[in-house]
Amino acid sequence: ASGTGLANFEVTPVNGSYTINKAPVTATAGSGTGTYNGSTQSPSACAVTGAYTGSLSCLNTPALVGPDANTYTTTPNVIGDTTNFLVTLTNGSYKIDKATSTTTVTGGTFTYDGNPHPATVSVTGAGLNLTPAPSYSDGCSAAPVYVYETTPKPCTASYTYAGDANHT
Repeated sequence: ASGTGLANFEVTPVNGSYTINKAPVTATAGSGTGTYNGSTQSPSACAVTGAYTGSLSCLNTPALVGPDANTYTTTPNVIGDTTNFLVTLTNGSYKIDKATSTTTVTGGTFTYDGNPHPATVSVTGAGLNLTPAPSYSDGCSAAPVYVYETTPKPCTASYTYAGDANHT
């Protein structure tokens, strides 16, 4: 205390206080969706948000997910001095959906020549190239039938692909 006339007063100093709270920020890991393509995929960028974030930044852990169809959790990894920050961490989620597949059964029309004419099957898609054996109906098989018939006999070949961990 200072001033004139202090001699007439009994002065008792009282300290005051001032509090600076830590700045609240949220670090949110990247998320997203993709379709299986046989490669790892990148979630969106990790972000630090708040009224004041200083020089804080963050990275996704892991940075890449996959390659298999699944749902992956990403976590934020905050970079910078967090001493003056109250950091809330929010995980992200990245989902890789199954890719579609195409099943093609190929046959044909043939003139009897004593040789088998089996159908072919191909199952294709992202990272998928299968050649399974077809199923036959109508009394046919992949083996030759050496019975002479005056009327052509139709034969049905088919195949159903049930899918796998990465394909429908």
